[in-house]
Amino acid sequence: MKHLFCTGLILPFLILGLLRADEPQKHEAARKNRPAASLIRISPETTRFTGPLRSDGTLDCAGALDRMLRQGVTPANNAAVPFWQATGPKGVPAEIRKEFFQQLQMEQPPEQGEHFLCLWEFLNQEREREKDPSESRRDEAYRQLEEAQKQPWAREDYSIIARWIRQNEKPMSILQEASRRPKYYQPMISKDGDLFVGSLISDMQVFRDYGCCLLCRAMMKIHEDKIPEAWEDILTWHRWARLYGSSPMLVTSGLGRGFDYDALRAGAILAANAPFSRSQAQKCLADIESLTPFPPLSRVCDRGQRLELVDIALDLAEKRPALEKIKRFMNKELVALAGDAKIDWNATLRYCQNSLDHVVKELDQPTVAQLMQTWNALCKESPKGKYPPLNPADRLSEKDRKLADLLIQGVGIPSPGTKMAVGLFPLIRGETQRQLTRLALALSAYKTEKGAYPDDLSALAPRYLPDLPPDPCTGGPWHYRRQGEGFVLYSVGQNQKDDGGKNYLADNNYHPPEDHAATKEEISADDIAIRTPSK
Repeated sequence: MKHLFCTGLILPFLILGLLRADEPQKHEAARKNRPAASLIRISPETTRFTGPLRSDGTLDCAGALDRMLRQGVTPANNAAVPFWQATGPKGVPAEIRKEFFQQLQMEQPPEQGEHFLCLWEFLNQEREREKDPSESRRDEAYRQLEEAQKQPWAREDYSIIARWIRQNEKPMSILQEASRRPKYYQPMISKDGDLFVGSLISDMQVFRDYGCCLLCRAMMKIHEDKIPEAWEDILTWHRWARLYGSSPMLVTSGLGRGFDYDALRAGAILAANAPFSRSQAQKCLADIESLTPFPPLSRVCDRGQRLELVDIALDLAEKRPALEKIKRFMNKELVALAGDAKIDWNATLRYCQNSLDHVVKELDQPTVAQLMQTWNALCKESPKGKYPPLNPADRLSEKDRKLADLLIQGVGIPSPGTKMAVGLFPLIRGETQRQLTRLALALSAYKTEKGAYPDDLSALAPRYLPDLPPDPCTGGPWHYRRQGEGFVLYSVGQNQKDDGGKNYLADNNYHPPEDHAATKEEISADDIAIRTPSK
């Protein structure tokens, strides 16, 4: 699951959101010396959002996002309610738990109970019970966790993971049913002086471990020939991924797409190992098509990232107390420019908002292939790191312009000068894997009926698929070939270059073998592939 940390998140600002202020006196002194309310004018031109406001007159960005998230939410339709009932309150910081669960309109779950255990918690329980202080079991457990998600396995193959699954059966059944709810709302509780990103990911560790446990169980059920149960586990994780990624923020949208990618990959493994009939394959295809879509990347940038950008600008202008602790994670040039008394914050933010308007327009494309074509064209037109020009009526100093560019880049909004834009990566990879999984299901049904895989993908339409989807990265054909009794099928990936089905990150587990110095060509390989064993 290491790839989850490459889903379009900007680590420095993720860290910002997790840090708490602990110097209220310095905060108050800084506020008196340089009140943000006088530096940044809250208006449709500078911030787009004009409320709610904090007591000092600055925009409450967390409150504005919370208003968006809670629309139409009730305790009966909110999957977060049974989520916390099944996992316990451990993922919520102790200092905000009371307010957090009050806003969810639910009783705070007890500290102790039959809650879902993350793998590290389960291992700690086993160590205490057996009085075994060694760390060797932990290393072995995480090795098993990595491998048990990649192929079908028997209980004796990965005994630690099998015990972990058995321990969590009851809370997992609660979570499986909860995944059918249509909403997932977590209250945005941000204390004065904090950045609000951390409020969005308090549940991330529990969420990630639950997904790992669910997909490991699916692989175990494939081995036991319990195909409907395995598919239900995979589908459950699809639903949770869509719920988690429904928030209009890159951090949660990216994580949700990463979780969904794992479910799609598990579905492809299932298709390669189970003899699907045509009707079974069509049911799975219909299940995938019926999933709630992720919010478009254009809407994520238009709403959540605008708010995060303003929140960071306010933090820098106001010199909130967390700033001193987090400077080491921030771009040094950004911090230095923000401290310049000559910075015109209002002109800078007008430029940011106008540039964002342009970026949002470019991102609003109907297909991934069109998005990539549009974005690559924009990359050629714009120098690296530069954004479309302001309204000619506006005037911006070189320092203000540089600060604006760094702010936009800092919150992860795709830069026109960067082809491998991090904000685009999870969207492109996810859509590509979705189509690969659809093709794998159709190929499985074809093999069940014909006794072997086809020589060409065109044989799948229209009997097994209504039409043959193009490679999302190019809009052209996929690369497919028979390989013994199996096959290899792949997209050329975001670099749009045929790397023979190779992917440097996936094939080398994020690093090359110790005895091999990777070449520049090998490192650039990013094909997205599925394979069945060649016999």
